Amino acid sequence: MSPRILVSLSAVLIAGCAAVPQFVGGTPSTPTPTCIGAADCAAQWSAARRYLVDHASYQIQNDSADRIETFDPKSDVTVGLRAKVTKEIQPDGSYAIVAKFWCNNLFECSPNAAKTLEDFNRSVAAAGSGDAKPQPVAASRPPAAIKGIENKASDQAPQVDAEKYIKDSEAAWAESASTNDASVVKRILADDCVLILEGGATDKAAAVAAAMNGPGDLISNHLDYATVRLFGDTAIAQGRDTWTRQGGKTGHFIWTDTWIRRNGQWQIVAAQAALMPIATPGP
Repeated sequence: MSPRILVSLSAVLIAGCAAVPQFVGGTPSTPTPTCIGAADCAAQWSAARRYLVDHASYQIQNDSADRIETFDPKSDVTVGLRAKVTKEIQPDGSYAIVAKFWCNNLFECSPNAAKTLEDFNRSVAAAGSGDAKPQPVAASRPPAAIKGIENKASDQAPQVDAEKYIKDSEAAWAESASTNDASVVKRILADDCVLILEGGATDKAAAVAAAMNGPGDLISNHLDYATVRLFGDTAIAQGRDTWTRQGGKTGHFIWTDTWIRRNGQWQIVAAQAALMPIATPGP
């Protein structure tokens, strides 16, 4: 993707400081639910949506195949539990159902955000369909036929899977720019990654630190599009994000990332981004 986290922090200096609600920090004792396969993921995603309807203090505003968000009242005087859930692809092909719960004020709210996250993880994991195991090859096929099928699949599947993994990862990075979740940055940036922003260069360690410090007044960032060109174990991804800040200011990140497959894992080794002009809200 791009140094989106670093871009967002740079823009904070332009936009000014603002007190914003904080996401629940730390690692929950109950693991993040994961799913494999269409039925398993559909069951857990449905359970996640149902949980937000039953437990969040605000109605669902954004509901898509990989993101569910509650309404943003844009006011710190209201008290209630807000939530966002994303479906994030993992290196092994599974998906993590990652939830964020936080209070729409600077103080604690009821129900408790941390305890709600624990309960969410348990509830969604329990809703899995149980079809996560891969189907074995039919035993009646002769070994030669099986090997031929496997070779054909290995020739065709990597390009499709790599393109999907990269696009999903780019979308996850875009979403993570508006939280203090550094897990996506840690996963998709190679240790030797170089990130370029407005003529300056930085590295993975700085990007991770910036992500952990939080987004300032950036309240949302969503992927508009991503195109991926594959060249063997190298891929070039180019795309654009749309961001929104407190006060309604919006704008875009336009970016180009270079991905390399090493030891079976795709990671970004070079990223470059530009901050497009801010769109002024209408009257």
